[in-house]
Amino acid sequence: MSNPKKKNRKQAPARPAGFSGLIRKNGFAIGLLIAFTFIVYARSLFLGYTRLDDSIFIVENAKYNADAGNLVVSFQRGLFNPTKDAYYRPLFLVDFILESRLFGIKPAGYHFTNLLFHLLSVTLLFLFLRRLKIPPEDAFLLSLLFAVHPVLTQAVAWIPGRNDLLLMIFFFSSFILLFRYLDRPSVPKLILHILLLVAALFTKETAVIIPVIMGGFLLIYGKYGWKKLLVPGAGWIVALALFFFVRSKATLTNSWVSPSQMMHDGLSRLGVIPQYLGKIFLPVNLTVFPEADQITLVWGILAAVLLAGLVIWSKSYRKPLTWLGLAWFLIFLVPVLVVPKSLNDQVFEHRLYIPIIGILLMLSQVFPFGETAGRKLRLAIVLPLALIFSVHTLIRIGYFDDSITFWTHAVKGSPRSAYARTLLGTKVTDTTEQLRLFREDGQEYATGVSI
Repeated sequence: MSNPKKKNRKQAPARPAGFSGLIRKNGFAIGLLIAFTFIVYARSLFLGYTRLDDSIFIVENAKYNADAGNLVVSFQRGLFNPTKDAYYRPLFLVDFILESRLFGIKPAGYHFTNLLFHLLSVTLLFLFLRRLKIPPEDAFLLSLLFAVHPVLTQAVAWIPGRNDLLLMIFFFSSFILLFRYLDRPSVPKLILHILLLVAALFTKETAVIIPVIMGGFLLIYGKYGWKKLLVPGAGWIVALALFFFVRSKATLTNSWVSPSQMMHDGLSRLGVIPQYLGKIFLPVNLTVFPEADQITLVWGILAAVLLAGLVIWSKSYRKPLTWLGLAWFLIFLVPVLVVPKSLNDQVFEHRLYIPIIGILLMLSQVFPFGETAGRKLRLAIVLPLALIFSVHTLIRIGYFDDSITFWTHAVKGSPRSAYARTLLGTKVTDTTEQLRLFREDGQEYATGVSI
């Protein structure tokens, strides 16, 4: 006779078989992401120097890096120059001091650690997306698109791009720990969360935005309530106060910019936002040395229309993660808009390393992700796209092979850039080629070469 209890017992739903079933296991998903990313970026291990800042921090700073006492000095000086510099990124300098013990001035080791940092960033992104309760398969596919996206090639293949990699590592590690602390409060979790936030602040100035992002996510999406944020919020204030205090004691140049000048520069750079958006959705206008006035807005406008269409069609405007993702993208681009033109007027693509996460969060709510498409259709769309991105990235990695290759592509991408043409001219040996590079439409550039 059959047991009636067995008939009434509810059976647990069977787990999806095949690919989806395996992806549900975080370990397998992370392992697959690491393996695929490593294959795509393995070529970067054999790159040399581009002579765009990388040789400064490693070759020219060899004596500085050899002195262990400079681990402390790095917190008391500017990035490029001890006194005549407005950039303050001490952990970036500390990283080169530590790695110089292992690699000296050979670029291979530094390219290897760049790749390791990228692999760790991809892993943390997957864990972060899972923490936001994004389905395993969607989290895997979005992390894969991030891992191989050609617009992020510069962040990995160019040694100084590690600044954004390190920032993401400290930021996401701190954020994930904060979630765990709020779920199960403990002093060690809180302290480690604050220490990682401090590390992010001393890595890149952009980190001052992180508390705004974390607070918004926890209140709107996490729904923890403001009372639960009082203790970590106090820790954020302490971290920010420590950063600004230590920075105020550093020997930095006085780079004060009036609010009106900052607003003027910001308004003049608003076109950077659609330019970056175009490079994310339609990465056909990429360059290793981009200048804003030489990048068309066409691709950005098409990308904005595409994104808006997906949001409206999928009705994701009803979901808070859509707007939080958009806010993430825009807020992390604020430093690019307000940085004084006298300091930097390029719109480098490595700066998208963290802002692009906001777009991925938006995409997690639209077709073909979530419940807007079946699993097979989602895989049929995203996997070929990831393959196309991978091939594009493989090609772009070669642009960073050496200084001549790099500056040749810089001139191709920004043909009116006097700086790019000058730098390439200093690398080539043929005098006729030098003269051609230093002249454009009869204009002479201050290069010390008589034309």
